[in-house]
Amino acid sequence: MCRLISRMLRPFDCEVVNNGREALAKVIDGGQYDLILCDVMMPEISGPEFVRRVIQSHPELQEKVIFITGGTFRDDAREQLESLDNVVLEKPFTKSELCTVVNNHLGR
Repeated sequence: MCRLISRMLRPFDCEVVNNGREALAKVIDGGQYDLILCDVMMPEISGPEFVRRVIQSHPELQEKVIFITGGTFRDDAREQLESLDNVVLEKPFTKSELCTVVNNHLGR
């Protein structure tokens, strides 16, 4: 899925990681990001847990996160997701839908 999204977002400068721990390390270590696309169900750390950990050190980044989900996940993950109030993009989505959400979030 990461490769597909990366190809869909070729007009943008993107960095792709394959699990929540790697993403968390990059963000906490000072990575500068205009937007973070985050799957709700990632290996090692869930999307909502990733965001909670990020905002402990960088609270300004919460509004930059867009969650991606297939819509099927545990009830506790659903509750966590709802408590964060971030934009959620449901799979499957088209390149056009993804680019529209990204552009809107970036104010373009």
